[in-house]
Amino acid sequence: MKRLFTIIVALAISGICYASEPYTAYCTIRGEESMSNPGNIVGNVEIDYGQTSRRKSYLTDSTGKRIEFESMVAAMNYMAGYGWSLHDSYTTVKRMPIDNRQLDRIVVVWILKKEVTSSAEITEGLASSSLDYLSY
Repeated sequence: MKRLFTIIVALAISGICYASEPYTAYCTIRGEESMSNPGNIVGNVEIDYGQTSRRKSYLTDSTGKRIEFESMVAAMNYMAGYGWSLHDSYTTVKRMPIDNRQLDRIVVVWILKKEVTSSAEITEGLASSSLDYLSY
């Protein structure tokens, strides 16, 4: 009986240790810059944790108000405070026809990563306009 109990306890402990194995989680932050004023964000920085919602998601403060960042670096510094680091980045150009003119914007996307042991740690400390749509 003691032997069976020892085996069960050993399996349970190994299962707990395996379940808390760290893994890398990713998210993206996306901002648009005006071609005439590069470096400054136009609108709000979007965030994507891989949620299933097609709605745009923005970082919010504790009252639910969107956080406005002056630049992508400001947004990255904010995210770094929650353990995220830069993994990769890319840019594209978004063409916007307005009043028979082309108003081009630079779309900047930064891919961030963070070591976590559970999906709850991905959004830990952060508030977002659509975190309730996360599904893992």
